[in-house]
Amino acid sequence: MGKDVKSAHLIFSPGFPLQFAKILAALSVLAAVARQSEAVRFEAEYLYDWFSFQLMQGAHHMAWWTAIGLLSSSCCALQLILNFFSLGCAGFNTVLGPVRPFLMASTLLLQVWTWSVAYARPYQWKAAAVSSSVCLVLTFLPECLYFASRGKKVIGRVSTSGFKVQFSLGTAMGCVACVTKVKGVLDACSAVTQSSVSLEEGMATICLSAPTASEASGSAEVLAQQLEAAGFPATIESLMTMPSALTAEDLASDTSGTCVSKQGDSTSAAGDSRRGMWKWALSAAAGLLSSSCCLLQLFVNLLSMLNLAHVGCAGFNKVLGPHRFELRCVTAAWLSAFWASSIIKRWPKKQLFLSTLLTLCLTFLPEVLKYVGAPALAPPTDDTEHFVFSIDGMGCEACQLHVENLLHQTSGVIQSSADFERGVVEVLVAKDWGFNITDVANSLAYDGYELSTVLRHSSSTSNHFQAVENLATRGTSVHSDDL
Repeated sequence: MGKDVKSAHLIFSPGFPLQFAKILAALSVLAAVARQSEAVRFEAEYLYDWFSFQLMQGAHHMAWWTAIGLLSSSCCALQLILNFFSLGCAGFNTVLGPVRPFLMASTLLLQVWTWSVAYARPYQWKAAAVSSSVCLVLTFLPECLYFASRGKKVIGRVSTSGFKVQFSLGTAMGCVACVTKVKGVLDACSAVTQSSVSLEEGMATICLSAPTASEASGSAEVLAQQLEAAGFPATIESLMTMPSALTAEDLASDTSGTCVSKQGDSTSAAGDSRRGMWKWALSAAAGLLSSSCCLLQLFVNLLSMLNLAHVGCAGFNKVLGPHRFELRCVTAAWLSAFWASSIIKRWPKKQLFLSTLLTLCLTFLPEVLKYVGAPALAPPTDDTEHFVFSIDGMGCEACQLHVENLLHQTSGVIQSSADFERGVVEVLVAKDWGFNITDVANSLAYDGYELSTVLRHSSSTSNHFQAVENLATRGTSVHSDDL
């Protein structure tokens, strides 16, 4: 059409959730890398403290978070103030809108950082909660205005003859606050029965109740003057008669010169299929990263059980484990963005629910392995022995479960408990039931785990079984001091 198409840059705008997820992932990776370097971390903390101090010198002690919230909303609150004084569009969204995904991702990470520090300091919770609330309201102010403007119903159906009028506002509108102001001016006219404003096209369409075309033209001229007085110069693009039973939905979907553009609709079944495949792939990838690729480690263990490959711990958790919290925050934000888009645009929920379920199952698979993987206690015997093994090669919950399962299959083992974080395995065995440390060491080495130290400890049967019962009920490891 020869003119630039504007965007409101809302969280459910086409392409916004994916762009936000990409930027959030990139920033999270950069933050994680920076944390590994003491010099980079020191410089980042110094820069953060210096910038915060400069802001707090000239404003309230919460100005930092307020400023971030304003930027994340493309300064929507300031635009509302300007609209109140009829100063028109200041162009905040035109400049800041394209970088809003970056600003929102930065805001989210800063809030995560704030609460990670404040969590251990209860006396800071109140200030952190207030600052987070202010930041949240300002950040999502454009979306609140969008829903507020959509919720205003002037009249649901026109029962008399009327006219459809289109106004061209050019580049006067720049954000949702401008759209809200324009719609408010139009709806204030008693002759207007329905209205629709499109930021993308810079157009406003109304249903005007008037007996003749001349009266409709006069009312349209008055509305154009009122829009200009509000700071939004408008020209009448077209004026035409319309059916008497035109609903608001018809106004948005009418093909006879309507300006409203419905974005986000699928263009083809093939496109839907490709997008569906991408969503499933992204859901699986997000779940794998959030669980430190626990499922892949289970697959490696399966290959070992099938005697196809003996890799042991693949090291996924050693690399991804330290950043599991950050990765899960990114996954939560990504799922929230997709659910928000689905609710707003009324997309089918079945596929999204299934993909979300897949992501959550993969994300919390380590916890499932940890709390569900242990078998029941074997029947007691007359005498038992307690062993503490130091094992190298366990890197995650999947490795821990694999080592425990291997020990459970060993002759004479009653119960075992592995702790991959400590690199320790504790085993309770029935004495003289064929338990052989050399065979255990060879079996572990065959699957990629090295038994480096063995501490043997014997005790009475009753104490041992009491310790194992505590282990089974509490999920804690048995120490020699407890026996």
